[in-house]
Amino acid sequence: MDGLASNVHVLGGSSTLAMEVSEFLALKEMPVLSYSRSSDSKFIKVSDYSLVSAEISPGDTAIIFFAISSPRACEIDSKTSFAVNVTLTNHVIKEILDRGGNVIFISSDAVYGSTTNVVEESSPLSPIGNYGNQKSLVEATWGGIKGFIAIRTSLNVSNNNQIIQKFLSGEPTSVLKNLYRNMLLTSDLSALIHQVLRMPNNRWPRAINAGGNHLQDVAGYFSSIANLMGYSGLQIGEWDKIDKISKPGKIEMDSTLAQSILGRPFVSIHDFVAKL
Repeated sequence: MDGLASNVHVLGGSSTLAMEVSEFLALKEMPVLSYSRSSDSKFIKVSDYSLVSAEISPGDTAIIFFAISSPRACEIDSKTSFAVNVTLTNHVIKEILDRGGNVIFISSDAVYGSTTNVVEESSPLSPIGNYGNQKSLVEATWGGIKGFIAIRTSLNVSNNNQIIQKFLSGEPTSVLKNLYRNMLLTSDLSALIHQVLRMPNNRWPRAINAGGNHLQDVAGYFSSIANLMGYSGLQIGEWDKIDKISKPGKIEMDSTLAQSILGRPFVSIHDFVAKL
């Protein structure tokens, strides 16, 4: 069904990112329904989101945030992460599409693996580690099918970012050195998703890169915020064996398409520092 979604179903709604996107969409007067697994359940079960997919009506859109999103966790427990990030996710996507719904799949820049050149949406995927590979497998299953779109997002920054929250609470935390990403304000990701929801699904591209305009040294960025806040608990960590096999050191994306859909450039993450 082409046209605007009548309801937006946020699956995995208890994550920080999903909550911020949901709040943004609600402020834009979109009818948002949010779902998450029960707090006493260690892992997401197929039945949990199968019940949700039964609530989808033709023309509704589901935004899939749920995942085991820690690359380390995916590497340590490949069986469980595959069950959630691939098997469950594909099961739910199929049910939603079969019911005439649409799917916005929150993917990751990790599908590109470590990059030596700036990558566009048409660039070949070359993931390293289980997390990036699992995201790419879902994209390979559904990419190009009407009603499905993948948003490949990078690290997102807001007051609710886990590292920023550590700064605010005074708790110690750490980031890896020599980690480079196109960091993006969560407000810009939310605005992009809002614009995608306003598009007819026959105009959706297969995938959209959602990263900031400049490659950032993640440790350097958070160190600058820590200095501004007078926070002294930040440690710059070395890469261990699991980090090296699960996380690309550098991913640089071209997000021209996302900004054309949004109708404006992404806001610099350094403007967020000034407003903190």
